[in-house]
Amino acid sequence: MLVLYHILTSQLQVGTVVGVSRLSQSNEPLVRHSLANLVYDRLLDSILSGALASDAEINVSDVAKELGVSPIPVREALVRLSTEGLVETSANRRARVVHISRQDVVAVFQVRQILESGAA
Repeated sequence: MLVLYHILTSQLQVGTVVGVSRLSQSNEPLVRHSLANLVYDRLLDSILSGALASDAEINVSDVAKELGVSPIPVREALVRLSTEGLVETSANRRARVVHISRQDVVAVFQVRQILESGAA
């Protein structure tokens, strides 16, 4: 349930490449991000967009190599995703995207509807 709540309520801004000419147009302050946070954002985006499908295996070494980082920030990102219920980790340096069924999605929408009608 936490997974679906996260999916439904998050308004993520996935890191995108910004052209130099657009940098001066933003009034937002600069924010420093750790590599683990950047890896987390990339993995989260891949999961939520469906690029990493339900039950897909995630290999720490493969992700680290693909993103050009060491395995440590990948492991940290996977731990965070695991605590949020988006991946399940195993001892062999692999993780798996959790399976989200249609019934899970319907249940979350029903709970959200109840909560929102009670708040009105």
